[in-house]
Amino acid sequence: MKENHMIKITGLIRNLNSFMFMISVGLLILVSASCDKDNTKDKARLSIRMTDAPASYEAVLIDLQAVEVTGDDGSTVLLNTNAGIYNLLNFSNGLDTLIATGDLNAGKISQIRLILGPN
Repeated sequence: MKENHMIKITGLIRNLNSFMFMISVGLLILVSASCDKDNTKDKARLSIRMTDAPASYEAVLIDLQAVEVTGDDGSTVLLNTNAGIYNLLNFSNGLDTLIATGDLNAGKISQIRLILGPN
């Protein structure tokens, strides 16, 4: 009887780990960015959109609170974010949504960080 429970618990943990891995990889793939450089001010306008690939889930909800960008020089900018709870599956098959915009120093981006809330 104990072995049966252990098998069920192990299976649940494995499924949860697989799901969390898919979400983590998905978030890395989901974010696409475009940048327009303004040569007169040496600033760049950054727009970040979110999209997803189709999946066999009923819903994948994230509570987006903020988007933070770190440049290759170490400077960090908190973008103007369209905060809210998003169902990632609403943005598949070529659909996307604008989640953040902002101006930052022209150059390379080393990190884009999605700050998620408790929901």
